[in-house]
Parts: sequence; structure tokens; C-alpha cells
Amino acid sequence: ETGSSVGHILDATLALPTMRLLRQTVLLRHVALLATLFVPRAGAAAAGVACPSGYYRSSVFVWDCLGGQETSNVMVDPKRSPIVLDIPPGVQGLVLTAEDDTTLNLVLLDAANPAYFVADNIRGVVNDLQPSGSYQGMSLSCTMAQQPSLWTKTCSWQTRTTVALALKLTSMSQDQLTVVRLEMNYSGMDPCPVVPHGCKAYDDLEACKETRVFSQWAQGEFGQTGGAEAAWSSRADEDAFVPQGPGVPAPAPAAPGQPLEREVPFWAWSDVWRANLEGGFKAFHYLDANRNSHISKAEFFKAYSLADQGECGGGSFRFGAFTTWQLMSALTLAGLCLWLCLCVLLLRCCRKPKGGQGPSLPYRELRATQTRPGAGSALLAAPPSSSEPVSRLAAFPAVGLAVEEHPASLRFHEARILGYNDTLTDGFRALFSQELLLVDARKEAGDSALRGFISFLRSSLPLGQGGSFGSPELVAATAKAVAAGLGGGVNHEHVFGESLESRWHRRFQSLHLVFPRDLSIGLLLGGRAAGGGAHEPGTGLQRHRAVLFKYVCDSLRICASALVWDTRTETVLNVAWAGGRPVVVDCTEEPGQLREDYELHQLVLQLESEHPGTGGAGGGGNPVDSRGSLLQ
Repeated sequence: ETGSSVGHILDATLALPTMRLLRQTVLLRHVALLATLFVPRAGAAAAGVACPSGYYRSSVFVWDCLGGQETSNVMVDPKRSPIVLDIPPGVQGLVLTAEDDTTLNLVLLDAANPAYFVADNIRGVVNDLQPSGSYQGMSLSCTMAQQPSLWTKTCSWQTRTTVALALKLTSMSQDQLTVVRLEMNYSGMDPCPVVPHGCKAYDDLEACKETRVFSQWAQGEFGQTGGAEAAWSSRADEDAFVPQGPGVPAPAPAAPGQPLEREVPFWAWSDVWRANLEGGFKAFHYLDANRNSHISKAEFFKAYSLADQGECGGGSFRFGAFTTWQLMSALTLAGLCLWLCLCVLLLRCCRKPKGGQGPSLPYRELRATQTRPGAGSALLAAPPSSSEPVSRLAAFPAVGLAVEEHPASLRFHEARILGYNDTLTDGFRALFSQELLLVDARKEAGDSALRGFISFLRSSLPLGQGGSFGSPELVAATAKAVAAGLGGGVNHEHVFGESLESRWHRRFQSLHLVFPRDLSIGLLLGGRAAGGGAHEPGTGLQRHRAVLFKYVCDSLRICASALVWDTRTETVLNVAWAGGRPVVVDCTEEPGQLREDYELHQLVLQLESEHPGTGGAGGGGNPVDSRGSLLQ
């Protein structure tokens, strides 16, 4: 989000080396890709990046495309010495540090060939005698430091990781479990995966089955009657702590005056789960009902009693206090209600307005109802509220001719709309109250800023992938990228006390581009000040963002979109078809927010029928039927 260090990076849309970081931000992983995946740091208790919905955390760390610093404890069993962390390729500037009160060894293996040691005390390319070396094109070094009661092993990469690596930690303790503090610093990942590394697809049924295996084993070990309490005391209590740290809600005491309940953190779960049982992280996600990365005593008891509740997903299996039959009845009733709601919605959307009039909306007066008798008078016809800009256009025939000769520009001024079937192509002009906005990324137009912005988005957004056209994540990511390039959210102050409106007026006055001179939209994007000075944030108002969003969507085939212009308030709305539904796209107040609006969608279709548009003129049109689906 704007306002953070990431926000300042997002604004630098003209500095190509810096723009690389925007690439990791606008991908689906953060949206929307960019919306949704950061949680507050929780100290040593939990990693700082959460997995997206539908995935569970399968690693002590979840890798963030923008990098960061994470710290967690790791349970080391000297008898098993399992892999504690998978390091993916593409990690930049990685530094791993392990600390223990006894002698420890940090072992790096080639994940594709686990028998090959990349780093070790005595084996591998890097060891105690040769602390630096290269492997598969990456340079790394490992050092050991010793202080009283503290051993520290650090491995640093001078280049990004080129192959997948596996990290093992071994302790010199003979039979005793050791808690090692592991810290990870890195600057980012390239390429950035859609799903963060360290997350796996979650299946609730499989997780239930996995937990049930644990329940059967535990009941065989401790018995059914009173066994849950004995199992907690024997296996979990010694690893339990009172949850603390930012973003980790502490449990409520069992009774006033009683101590807080101790809970098992994520990093200690492997000790609770051991006893030759594979997995465990999927079960952790299944049991962690409040998603605080800790397993409470009540959640542990749920796992213990699961074997008594029948097969997962069938038979007499119970979910909480409900049986399968009760759940099926509730789902059937919910399905019936959903079907009725859909029927009402379809009737409402398909009903033709009475008397041929548009929907009873505040958007009704957004368009002019005139015909197009000729090239000159048709362009100038407009509601009274826009008479002043139109009179200015009439006073400069050359500008009027440039607008009339561009199909999308002419349609936008005549009908106050660019529909789903209209393509906003290079050379588009829009006359607003103060400026004549020009959108043209062709070389001869001289807008290198816009050209660089489009080129960057083309290489950064996941375009051309199956099913990506019109996906809500891609649409939201595009809206966020447009907002970032034009100055961030409307409430963000780059200079204390200066609003977006004030910044726009300052920029516009400094450019001296009074009408009839064109204001190229690239001049509103963020970038370096003249002479290579400090970074200047973007200054695009709501209308500029809406136009740029439509241009990006049509140029890069993001989605089918429309522009609706309210000449009374200088407001331009984006309507896009995303995920099978029409949505109003916010690029200003809350960039990336998609709000469903079937009434405005119906108005767009009505205006398209009243004012036949340019179709695919200029190439790249996206024909959309009344349901918004693409017509092949």
C-alpha cells in the first residue's frame, strides 16, 4: 500500500531499475497479488507472511516476493535431523543465521540431489576449512562465531540462489531436543511465484484424515477415557507457551484470576506430532480454528477425539455439534435460498425498463441523447453543464478535428461513454474542464513515460495465461498499478498537508499546458524530477486514472471494460467484467476494490445500443454480450 516504503517504490514508475520491484507487487500473489497477504510480525513465534486463502503453511518460513526479515524457533531432533527449510531458486541477497547454546551445524543440500553437500562443517563446497565457494553459479560463504553459551552459524549468498536447496540443522546434543533460533534476511525473489513458496494447496478432507490418524495413534497410546488430558500433559504441555507478540491474540483465561492457557506454536508442532507420523502441517491448519498459529488445549482435544467421530466426509462423522445429516439439511436449505436469490436477480437484470427509458439511476444524465448529424455539430452537442469546455473546443477547429478523426475520442464526447466494445487506442483525447488529456504511447507522440509504463506492465502482469483474461485478481492488480503510478490512494500525502487535488494543481501549473495544448498522461506519472533530482510522485486525479485504466485494459487485454463520463462532476467511472460479473473498479479511494454493479452494467449496454460505437476499431476490441461473456 502507498505510504510505506513499498508505496514509494510503486510511485517510481519512470525509473526502470526501480520499476522492477513493482513487478513483484502487482502480480496475483499480492493483489490483487498485492492485497492481502501480509500479517503483522509475531516475533519468534510465527513467520511474518501468511498463505493465501485455500492454502496452508508447510514451512517454518513463507517466502515473500518483496523480501524481508523473519525469525522463528526451530525444533531440532538429533535422532532424526529432518529438513527444516526449503530454499527456492531466485532468492536475492539471502542471509541465514542459526543460534544455539550448544555446538550446531548448518547443512545445505542440493534439493535435487540430497546426497550432495553444498555446505557443511567438513563436507561440501563450503566448509570450515573453505568458508567461501561457488555452486551452480551462486556464490556463498558460511562462518561460525562462538560466545559464552551461544554458537552462531551464518551463511550469506552474494548472488541469487540458482537451484533449490534444503537446509538441515544438527546439534551436538546426544538425545535431547534442541530449540534453535533461525533468522532469515533477503531482499526479494525473481521470478515471483503466484503462490508463495512455503504454501501448499489445502484439502479439508485430507487434513481431517491426517488428523484422524494421529487421533487413532494417540488413543492407542493413552486410552480413550481421560486420555486427552494425559496426552496433552505428555506430548504438548512442555512445548506450549502463552501466545504473545503483535498480531497474535492471547487466549482468554479459563476463569477470572486463573493463568492464561498455554498453547503450542507452529514451530513446536513437529515435536507434538512426532512418533513416526508423516506430515503434520496440514493437520495444524485443520485444528487452528482461530488462525493464530498456535494450537490451544481445546483444539488439541478436538484432534484427540477425532477417531471417535467416524470417517471423515461420510458415515456418522460429526463437524462440531452437527451430524452429517444436519449439515446436509442445512446445505440443501442454503442451496434453495441461493437458487431463489439468483432467480430474483436474473429477473431484475433482464427486465426491460418501461417506456424505453434508462434505469432510474443517478447515472441517467451521464450521456447526451443527440444524434450525429455532422462532424462539427455532433461533437459540440452536450448537456448544459459541459457547455464551457465544448465552447472552447469549438474555438479551436484543429483540436476539434483531431478529436473527430479519432473514433474513441469522438464517441466519448458524443455519448459520454466508451463501451465494452470500444477500444481506447493511441491518439485518444478527452476535453475536461481544465485540460485536454492525450493518451498516446506511440514514439512520434513523445510520451516515453506512458510507453515505459505500458512496457513494464506487459512484462510484469501474468498476461496470456489460461483463464487470466477478466480474472478479478488481474483486474484488481491493474487498478493498483494505475493508482500507484498516478500517486497512490487519494488519502496518501506525499508531502505533509498536501492533498492529491493540490498536488495536481501544482503539477498542472508547472507544466504550462493551457488549452489547446495537449496534456500527455505520462506527465502525470511518477518519476524523477528534471535534471535527475528527487523522485516526484504521480498526480493523477480520478478521471485520469479511469482513462488510463481503460487504456491499459484494452492495450494489454486485461478485461472487457467501459468508461462512463459524468460531465456535471467531471467523474469518469470504470465498469469492468471480472470473474463473470460487472464491477465498478476503484483506482482512487481504495485502489483495487471491485464493487458489483449490475445497474450500471445495464446502463452501459443501453448506451451502447443507443449509440453504436467503434467496435474493435483500432484493434483489440472485446465484444461482450448482455451477460458480459466474451463472444468468440
